[in-house]
Amino acid sequence: MDPGMTPADCSAPGVALLLLAEFRSDARLWGWSRFVLGTFPLRGTPGLRFARQLGSGHQGGFGLRPSGTIQGLFLVFDTLGAAEHFRREAPLLKAYAARALETFSVLAVPLRARGSWAGSMPFAGASRQTAQAQLSALAGSGFTSLDAAGVGAAGVDQGANLAALLPWDPTAPVAALTRASIRVGHLRSFWSRAPAAQRDLASHPQCLLAVGLGEAPLVRQATFSIWSSAQAMEAYARSGAHLDAIRAAGKGGYFAEDMFVRFVPLAPEGRWRGRPVGLPGLPGLPRLPGLAPQELRLRCAPEAQKTAFEPQQGAAQRRAPALTGNDAIAVIGAGVGGLAAAIRLASRGHRVTVLERDAAVGGKMRAILVDGRAVPCGPTVFTMRWVFDELLGYASERLEDRLKLTPLAVLARHAWSETSRLDLYADPAASVDAVGRFSGADQARRFATFCAEARRIHDTLVGPFIRAQRPDLWDMLHRLGAPGLLALSGLGPFASLWKRLGAHFPDPRLRQLFARYATYCGTSPWLAPATLELIAHVELEGVWSIEGGMPALAGALAAVAARLGVEIRTGTAVDEIVVHAGRVNAVRLHGGEQLPVRAVVHNGDVRALAAGLHGAAAARAHHASASAPLSLSALTLCLNAQAQGFPLAHHNVFFQDDYRSEFDDVFA
Repeated sequence: MDPGMTPADCSAPGVALLLLAEFRSDARLWGWSRFVLGTFPLRGTPGLRFARQLGSGHQGGFGLRPSGTIQGLFLVFDTLGAAEHFRREAPLLKAYAARALETFSVLAVPLRARGSWAGSMPFAGASRQTAQAQLSALAGSGFTSLDAAGVGAAGVDQGANLAALLPWDPTAPVAALTRASIRVGHLRSFWSRAPAAQRDLASHPQCLLAVGLGEAPLVRQATFSIWSSAQAMEAYARSGAHLDAIRAAGKGGYFAEDMFVRFVPLAPEGRWRGRPVGLPGLPGLPRLPGLAPQELRLRCAPEAQKTAFEPQQGAAQRRAPALTGNDAIAVIGAGVGGLAAAIRLASRGHRVTVLERDAAVGGKMRAILVDGRAVPCGPTVFTMRWVFDELLGYASERLEDRLKLTPLAVLARHAWSETSRLDLYADPAASVDAVGRFSGADQARRFATFCAEARRIHDTLVGPFIRAQRPDLWDMLHRLGAPGLLALSGLGPFASLWKRLGAHFPDPRLRQLFARYATYCGTSPWLAPATLELIAHVELEGVWSIEGGMPALAGALAAVAARLGVEIRTGTAVDEIVVHAGRVNAVRLHGGEQLPVRAVVHNGDVRALAAGLHGAAAARAHHASASAPLSLSALTLCLNAQAQGFPLAHHNVFFQDDYRSEFDDVFA
């Protein structure tokens, strides 16, 4: 690869820069103005991909009492060079320094990350391999060195210095960011447990820095900490008040969204709470020069790219230290959700076993034999590729290395008779032309307007709803804010999808075509909300076919999980989730075998648990789910036949004249 490649071409996970500042009393007004302006002054910053303006608790702690003088700025850049250039040259940071009693900043290379922040995943794909690639690139970039006290150290072997930082050394310093949006209904429970965990953190002898940060009082909170070693951090995380709080939050569903990131900390500068923050145990701390972003480039040699994205042949998979005691986790069901959960858990170092009753993985994405030929019985096309790109990023893999994907020029063929049909295309202009030929110039203009509205709704909801973990109405409204609510208000309060489509398309055939999106959620367009029109934009963003059909995707996920050490057992039914003293401790298989586990992920309908599918103990624990809505299902006919009389595309949809009757038969 060309050594002159720009950092953006490397597709590496982002690099974080954290700035902390405590303002002088005469600069408080300027500090408060930062919250009003937010991250607006940072727009257009070279290499900046994510930014958050943050407040803090009293004396920089994590608590209910806010600080009027302490603030944080958390930024994520494409490269180390861009981050360091900003730290050296940005007028905003110079303005902070001129008004502050003290400031502290640190660069951080992500080792691993899970979850999201306001729907964004700025460290997607972070792994030990990508961190090593970034640090190895830094080793050859030519920087000076500081000792732990911040004094220049001459003659330090930079290669040895970076070797001490390599991410699989459990004795090396490490940093961590935890961030969560707390559900309003769980605020009291969360904050009743937080003070004890905060006291343990602040007094821990191996915690070099701990600061509480937040975007909104009470509900959107974060903690950033630096530790003398990964061992010390893990010992704290798995004991005492912190462990009790985490267990309660997980069991109680306290968080609408959360994110955890582990970093290699680099080049800390300044003082915090009256003292320097040094990283002991290193021969010298790397201090990056004030280079322009293009002068400090990740060296994306083929070897470095292989390290970043591909497992080494014959090498043992590096995994996080196992939890003490029985650390096994069972995933019941090898559908796409179960396989995804297994990949996420295994990528974090857990020992996972997937138990599937059927003979093959895939769930609704499996194939069944029809007259000797495997016929996919679920979805026919692949959309929202970014979901699977991010999932495989947790395993340091790429989707295109596992599957052969072909973009479809024709998204779908829609037919009302043998001669009345409409194709929609990946090329938006071609689709507009097709609608014009099918239904007239006015409908073509209306279709273009509809596509613009679908894109606007998609972009508004992708963070607060599509990417959110267990979104509820209050949290979604809070995250939408005034601009998001204004964007949605144009749809009309409580408008159904069918009603909104009527405002766009006088032609009932076009209403039928886009109303079918309601069936993706197992409902009727007369009952579904108008926001479902965003699916039109999802399809226009790209539809692919997969060589081997959609079951090949399930097979690829299973292969990735297996590489991470996941055991997948097909033809294995679970009769009972065994509970002892109020906690899961085993699963009993059909036939009597019992597997000790400490947790179970159930990839099935929650009402099945309440109905006793996996034993009385699980039924009692989920009794409230007995009246929960059923998950969507479909009746599919799998045929091995020769089609005649109609030119089929890859994806075909057929409509009848009396569209309403289809849904009345099901929902009336």
